Order: sequence, then C-alpha cells, then structure tokens
Amino acid sequence: MAVHKFIFWISEKGIKTYRVKKNDNYELIRYQGNDSFPNSDLKFFFDSDWFTDIAAIAEDDSIDFCFLSGRKEEVPNFAYMTEQKSSWNQEEIQKFCEKFIRADNYKIIADSENAEKIFVCQTGNIYEKNQITDIYLKCVPEFAMEEDGSDNMSSEEDTSILYRYYKGLLNKL
Repeated sequence: MAVHKFIFWISEKGIKTYRVKKNDNYELIRYQGNDSFPNSDLKFFFDSDWFTDIAAIAEDDSIDFCFLSGRKEEVPNFAYMTEQKSSWNQEEIQKFCEKFIRADNYKIIADSENAEKIFVCQTGNIYEKNQITDIYLKCVPEFAMEEDGSDNMSSEEDTSILYRYYKGLLNKL
C-alpha cells in the first residue's frame, strides 16, 4: 500500500500538478506538454482520464492531496483511501509557496471542518493589507496545524517589520 502525495496550485491559468518526491522535491506533472491543466475546475480535472492515468492510484493505496488557490475551492469527494491526518505541515507549504508561487507576502488560510487557521508568510515590508496575497489551503485528509512553534509565526496584525522592531524594543524594557 503506497501513499500518493500531490500538491495542486489552482489559478486562472489552470491547475498545476506536482508530485511530491522524497526530500521535499516536487516534480511538475505536465499536461500535454503544458505546465498546467487548462481548466481550473477541480471536478472537471478529476473526472478527466489524464489525472487518473498519471497518478496510477490503486484501490488499496492512500492519497495525501494539498490544494492551494487564490480563492476558496470546493474539493470533490474522493473514492481513494485516506490517512487519519494529512502529512502536510506549515514548513512544507511555506517552502512550496516560496519556490513555486513567488508571492512576496502572503496569508495562507487553511480551511478545515472546525475553523479556518491562518498563518502569514512575509518576505518584505508590508505597509497596507492589500499587499498581502490570500492563498487558500485545503488538504485531503484534513490539514492539522501544529501547535508548537505557533508563537514564532506572525499573525496578520504583526506583519510590518517596523511594527515587529518596535514591539521587540518594548518587550526588552
């Protein structure tokens, strides 16, 4: 029994599919020579024979899918087996976003059944909220954000470098 781990970046251009290899290496799966599947509709994507053929998921295999998008997406139900908890973690998703999405400052909104969980990734100064790109995250099975290290993660309100600098000076008093 194998676990098939894929990450999907959904944009207006289509759906980019990455197969996760060992050591956090991502292999872009090309659709007929193009970088992305031309339609951004997930139901249409998974109904196509193309993904079924390239994924080669057997009946007793499990899936670990991660969907990232600039808007909330409705993820279809899968007939594949899933683990109890997704193996995706914040660090993995941040590394993927830095490498492939290339947004300077972004807020990842993890959609789960209980509530939305948010973490902010900042690579430059933020002066206004419109400089933060919203990226929606949905995992199958459900993403569970780790509790340790959450003190080190910036909240949406703490994103300005100046704000954090002065806050650090005040904390030293």
